Amino acid sequence: MFESLQEFLCGESMTDLDFFDCNCYLGPVNRPPLWTYPSAAQLLADMDHFGIREAAVTHTIARDYRQETGNRAVLEALEGQPRLHGCWVLKVHGDAFEPPIADQVDEMLAAGVRVVRLLPPARHPYVLADWATRGLWGALAERRIPVLLTASDLAKHPDDRTAGFSAENVYTLCREHPDLPVIILRFNYTSTRVTLPILERCPNLYLEISYFTLHRGVELITRLFGAERLIFGTGAPVSNPGLALALVRYANVSDADRRAIAGENFRRLLEGVYSS
Repeated sequence: MFESLQEFLCGESMTDLDFFDCNCYLGPVNRPPLWTYPSAAQLLADMDHFGIREAAVTHTIARDYRQETGNRAVLEALEGQPRLHGCWVLKVHGDAFEPPIADQVDEMLAAGVRVVRLLPPARHPYVLADWATRGLWGALAERRIPVLLTASDLAKHPDDRTAGFSAENVYTLCREHPDLPVIILRFNYTSTRVTLPILERCPNLYLEISYFTLHRGVELITRLFGAERLIFGTGAPVSNPGLALALVRYANVSDADRRAIAGENFRRLLEGVYSS
């Protein structure tokens, strides 16, 4: 007999999934939402409340202001916190006044950071060719560093006119750099039809599920491509972690698939990084 309705619905207890959040922020913001994480302690308190074991954390200063300053800030904020892992932001379009991108990647790995977040440039966001990115993709692919693509067109509703990484960008990037793990953050259900062919042709493409509200969408991707293509993330503190947690806990998938989505998939990508 089942001891609870939850066990009947999805088989796993509420505490035996090792959730690893690939998508959360820490730090101040110019226009605060209803909730922020000014410190690691406050982030950890929320993770404890929701039952999330680990998280890859980006500093808001790196997202909103200056990458170098924010990347240093996240290392300082997470020092001595083994459950929290730094995620750096790198510029898609660098310039001649900065260190070569290969040196930046080496510095990141030396600091213990194994995942990078990329945001669309304010100007010419659809230009991702090697001549414009100064070897960014090759440097990341050589080390198999997971890339969190933020604010891509695949994460938006059709009425969102802001520029981001296009579906064509994502397809080309994945095809030209098959060793580069590419994770679409906050994948939107309205992009499902254009994304399925990319998933079919590009085994290095992954979807983060915090915005994937298609009914039985988790089951669809699992059936077509395997649960290993789905990554758990929350978008906290802007988004409530409850949605992503529910998508995993109550999906009609096997317990093994549920564990994979909750954290095993992202951990596997981090373990695959070449640090030397």
